[in-house]
Amino acid sequence: MIRLGVIALVAAALLVGCGSSSGPAGPGDAVKQFISAVRSSDGKKACSLLAPRAQAQIVHGSLSCETAIKQLGPLLAAQLTQVKIGAASVHGNSATVPLSTPRKQAIYSLQKTGGRWVISGLAGR
Repeated sequence: MIRLGVIALVAAALLVGCGSSSGPAGPGDAVKQFISAVRSSDGKKACSLLAPRAQAQIVHGSLSCETAIKQLGPLLAAQLTQVKIGAASVHGNSATVPLSTPRKQAIYSLQKTGGRWVISGLAGR
């Protein structure tokens, strides 16, 4: 089962336009690609952009990351157009990307692993 407390946070953080179809060039691109994958309920793509710690923030129990994303996509589709993505703050192999909606703010933490950026954590405020 999806952690209900995380749904609102994920909803706030996932509200950005589509990313490119190639691999993420930077942390902001990784976030955009993740959101695009969630919008299209592409659990495989979305989960490939999440570090294990971030996957654990979305799922609970025996539910897989891919299944959770497939369930979240349709629930969030109408809301996925009202977010502004801020400039990434990069410090070596880690970065943060702020996002905001009319009602919420969130920050994605990212890490560069194997030459590519992956989301390592989600935090709402």
